[in-house]
Amino acid sequence: MLAPKQGLVLLQIDVQSDPIQIGRHTHLRSPSLEFPHGIEFLSEDLLDVANREAAVTFYRLPSVEDWQDVTQIEAIAEFTSSWFGPKGASRLSDGRGVRCGPGSIRRHRDHLYICANHTNTVSKHPFAVRGGGIEIGSGELVVETGLELIDGISISRDGQWIAVSDSAHGRVAIFRGDDHSEACELRDKDLGYPHGLCFDPTHKRLYVSDAGERLLHVFESADGTWERSMDRSAFSLPSIGDAAFYKTKHSVPEEFRPLVGGIKGLDLDPSGRFLIGTCLNQIMAIFETVPATQATNGKALEAKITVDDEPILRQACRVSV
Repeated sequence: MLAPKQGLVLLQIDVQSDPIQIGRHTHLRSPSLEFPHGIEFLSEDLLDVANREAAVTFYRLPSVEDWQDVTQIEAIAEFTSSWFGPKGASRLSDGRGVRCGPGSIRRHRDHLYICANHTNTVSKHPFAVRGGGIEIGSGELVVETGLELIDGISISRDGQWIAVSDSAHGRVAIFRGDDHSEACELRDKDLGYPHGLCFDPTHKRLYVSDAGERLLHVFESADGTWERSMDRSAFSLPSIGDAAFYKTKHSVPEEFRPLVGGIKGLDLDPSGRFLIGTCLNQIMAIFETVPATQATNGKALEAKITVDDEPILRQACRVSV
């Protein structure tokens, strides 16, 4: 699932084939989609969307047989909060305008974690699917200080760790899942604007995209405990082709070029085998991962493994537009 400015692109992908096959796709349109940014599947046919200029909206997805080139959908529920600010609100951050509404969303069990730039918060909301609708509670704040421009969030599968991209400060902040206190921060001299985040299933590895550069960074914790700050990633590798990267860079005014060009959206498939990234001018890149619990040819998976020498991620498919 990809998010253009006023809609969504839904794709049918066969990850069992080699090479991976991308089949049908449809452009989803709805008046309730207003700068969609964060996307989360709650089930195979139930989707929630964090809209930068509006609210969190929920949709039932049509079956593949009903896909058209453009498929109209209607929200089955909408959720707003004072933490998101008024619809359409924006504010200044470092001299540029940013949209205040919900930007990133992740599910962990029966809660949704929602990031918003209104006052730089992460909130946690109970939800339930009942009949044909969604019930969502008012929730509580998980993070309310220390962040500026939150573009991504990931929760480890056991719920012990919450990773949040703190874009304006060039870092990823890790919070404890139980008391929501900050445990550590992750940085790298080549990581300028962290955006998309994703823990692997073992929560020993965290994938981080850089909105402004080609590199995809991977941070590692040998025991899955994120209590120690890091000043460099375990390794990094190019994640976007030159043509797409420079096309995006030169599509915006010069003062904004440091902020664009790289991968933004980032997620793993449920098996944890395939890492998927998307950005402007490169609709999708799919990488096959080597689990953090395995070794390659007797070598530990550490920083010395590069793209040219036993890469930890093998690009499986790239579709460019």
